Amino acid sequence: MRLAVVLCLLLMLLAREPLAQSAGCSCYSPELREKAARDSLEQAQTAAFGRVVAIEPDGVAKVEILESFKGPPKGTTIVLAPDSSQCPTRRLKAGEETLVLAFQVTVSACETYDRDNFLLQEFRALRQPPK
Repeated sequence: MRLAVVLCLLLMLLAREPLAQSAGCSCYSPELREKAARDSLEQAQTAAFGRVVAIEPDGVAKVEILESFKGPPKGTTIVLAPDSSQCPTRRLKAGEETLVLAFQVTVSACETYDRDNFLLQEFRALRQPPK
């Protein structure tokens, strides 16, 4: 549990990377980015990229998996529970593409990240054979 908390804190810090890059700053080394991605995949229950296909009136989101790095296979649909108490500013929209990275079996909307999050590119790179 303690490792999961530390990992989540690291991911939150690294999730700010796209903002830093847009401001002309590259604060994290490629090695640290790769390590964060490897650690995330090792600990995660679900690591997938998908498209929001529906938002129910109660806030439940349905996401079709476009790429799976761990967890549900490509083409399946997963259900994201609403979690407005934890992340009131994170609102998914139908048609939006998102990275889903969950460390527990139950996945909520709080465990989604913008498609520009560096982890998506790192997960893709980890699938590629070494050059």
